[in-house]
Amino acid sequence: MNKSNSNPMHECEQMVQMLIQQTTHSYQVYEQLKQQEQRNAMQLQSLISKERQAIQTIHTALQSHQQAIAEMEQVVELYKQIVPTHNSSSSTN
Repeated sequence: MNKSNSNPMHECEQMVQMLIQQTTHSYQVYEQLKQQEQRNAMQLQSLISKERQAIQTIHTALQSHQQAIAEMEQVVELYKQIVPTHNSSSSTN
């Protein structure tokens, strides 16, 4: 009977030690996940920044393209003004 009285205490100590180990492990896993989440957040911020830069580059390219089209239209208009002076039969003015 004396053995059975000391046994529950020993089992309780073992369970407490096991709970401490599990809690420590859980906390370590939590810390690893937290650090991974922080790395993921930084990577996401970097991707968002790169996407913003890409959008700005596309916007600048579109503006340049529109400017080039406007300049080409001016050249076409100048050409239309010059061509009838050299070819009076195709003049529609």
